[in-house]
Amino acid sequence: MKFLVIFFIIALLWPEPLQAFPTQGKFLFEVCRSGKETADHVNKNGGILSSPENIHGTKQGVYCMAYIQAAEDDLSEMGEICLSKYPTRTSYEAILDYFQTHPELAKKNARIAVSAALKETHPCR
Repeated sequence: MKFLVIFFIIALLWPEPLQAFPTQGKFLFEVCRSGKETADHVNKNGGILSSPENIHGTKQGVYCMAYIQAAEDDLSEMGEICLSKYPTRTSYEAILDYFQTHPELAKKNARIAVSAALKETHPCR
């Protein structure tokens, strides 16, 4: 219950409109790339993710991570992928790489690329 209250407070205070699903591939790629660039910049140069100059990229990274985690949960539940103990960072990189090597997916539903990247990265053996 506490989580839902916090979620709704954050959603109400979010300064930008939330993207409705389905998410287009190009949008998700740009959001994920921005989030990664911000995190890499903070890790390399120091700083705080929630500082004013980093907050936009941080929010985009959180959106991307949430999208990836939802897809991981869904595909794992259906038995289409087998996840390691901490899969999301690996998935994040794999999805960025997949969008770069498959630019034709930019205009399609992002879930197509995300599912394919996750299936390649976390196969069941």
